[in-house]
Amino acid sequence: GYSQYLWYLRDQRYIIKNKDMFLTATALRSQLDLFLDKDNVDFEVAKGNWAYTYHRRMVEYPSSNPLVPIDQIRFVLEELERNPYSRRAVIIIRDVDEDTKSSDPACLQMLQFFIRKNKHDEDALNMTAIFRSNDAVEATFMNGFALIKLQERIASHLQVEVGSYTHIATSFHAYEKDFALLDGDVRAITSHPKYSPKTV
Repeated sequence: GYSQYLWYLRDQRYIIKNKDMFLTATALRSQLDLFLDKDNVDFEVAKGNWAYTYHRRMVEYPSSNPLVPIDQIRFVLEELERNPYSRRAVIIIRDVDEDTKSSDPACLQMLQFFIRKNKHDEDALNMTAIFRSNDAVEATFMNGFALIKLQERIASHLQVEVGSYTHIATSFHAYEKDFALLDGDVRAITSHPKYSPKTV
């Protein structure tokens, strides 16, 4: 699960070998600060270990000019600064040329950001993430966690509140090897004193 989080990040990497260990909030924030820093390099891609990262697709998306990739995070920031109620603040992750040939195509397909009024009549940044495929046990938590942190980072830059996060997976699944873990997760949730079917 931790490796999923790293797909959104760059440079410094935390290797987690013990499931009892976890990334501290400070460590996570320090990693997320790298999102808008283009002086860093996606080192796993540079070493040939990964074909791509979500981060690279976000900030170095291929363009018609191979020397000038598209920084989609910067586009989102500039678009929402230009028009806070824009419906154009979209980040595309899928690279049709690469992903149609790959044995490991991107699961995350796109992100869309909206600024709308929240229930307190404050401007808030809402985000929708669309996945073609999502591992409910080993990926969803880290995917959602990392994307919400990105949403917080962008909201902070735009000086608006953090709004809703919508996670859509058109194939939301669990592998048989993880059924026992999934069952334990469900039992932990449903046995919690504050659990209510209405909140799930």
